[in-house]
Amino acid sequence: FKVFIRSKGHNPIIAAVKSGVTTFTKPNNVTVSSIIKKFDSGFGYLVHQSENATEEDVPNKLYLRLAVTIDSALKKYFDFNAPKAVKEINQIMLHCEGLFQDGSLGTNIVFQQMTLYDESNFTSVGFASENNLQILGPHVTKRHEKEFFHHFVHMTHDSSKDGVLGMSYIGQICSQNASLRTSIIEYNLSPLHTALVLAHEIGHNLGLVHDSENCVGIMYPLIIGSDVWSNCSRRQLKGFYNSILKKHGSFCLEEGSGVWSKWTSWSKCNVKYNRVRTRHCEMNVCRGEEKESMQCDPCLKKWELNTALRATPWNDYKILNFLLEKHMIIKHQNHTKLKGGVNIV
Repeated sequence: FKVFIRSKGHNPIIAAVKSGVTTFTKPNNVTVSSIIKKFDSGFGYLVHQSENATEEDVPNKLYLRLAVTIDSALKKYFDFNAPKAVKEINQIMLHCEGLFQDGSLGTNIVFQQMTLYDESNFTSVGFASENNLQILGPHVTKRHEKEFFHHFVHMTHDSSKDGVLGMSYIGQICSQNASLRTSIIEYNLSPLHTALVLAHEIGHNLGLVHDSENCVGIMYPLIIGSDVWSNCSRRQLKGFYNSILKKHGSFCLEEGSGVWSKWTSWSKCNVKYNRVRTRHCEMNVCRGEEKESMQCDPCLKKWELNTALRATPWNDYKILNFLLEKHMIIKHQNHTKLKGGVNIV
């Protein structure tokens, strides 16, 4: 299928591709309805099947591990001020997690861990495009060999104002191929705006396609300020969840499922702990008895905000490795609330 991309006033279009085969054109005139496509081929889990009463509901909570990279373009945008960039990305992730903990999606997705890397020495991937998403693939695969993550986010900035703010693969969040669990996000206006783009692209990777003009939410192909998920997205996630269950017997974002996780390779845990874990996390706070060594337990390491925002040299490959905990952030910031649980600083 084709996705047509064009800037329309102050409502940039957010794009998505499936398995790197989508072609992109920029016609002179295009309407929203021409962007919306009926994904009948290859997306059998969509609305008409996801309404099946025999299907299981999505669990109340899912858990997401993110690897996030900053490139030279984004660093330049923040005047090479590392603490400032880290603070902005912290806010983006908090806003985005708030969007995924809105009841409209039918589940709460907890950002269990985020690792932030400075990749400015890596050949710049650049702006959000299908070609650049493919270029990023081998690097993502190499990174995944060192540390497990569910989704890889490459953050950049594009001053060209071409109207495209994000790019991601559709329905690949549980793929064994890490290069397909990837998105490119361009910083846009503010942490909240950027969080909407990020939520949209992660939504694509979770199997959600664009909303139509009669079903408007975060997955709408234009940024219109919606901070809730449409009923279409909710049904699609349920359908996608059940399609993965039927294929693999478990869903990759369920706590303890361990599907395709190479636990020992990235955590350096003893082999005897491989996929045998008994941890109980609630908003990244561990409860109950832990039966594995501390180095194997992602819940036991927490960073306070003032530690996370310390001045860090850009050439330090691992800028951050911390678990996002909302109460820690709120303790240090003044927030106002927006519908959907998003915190605006």
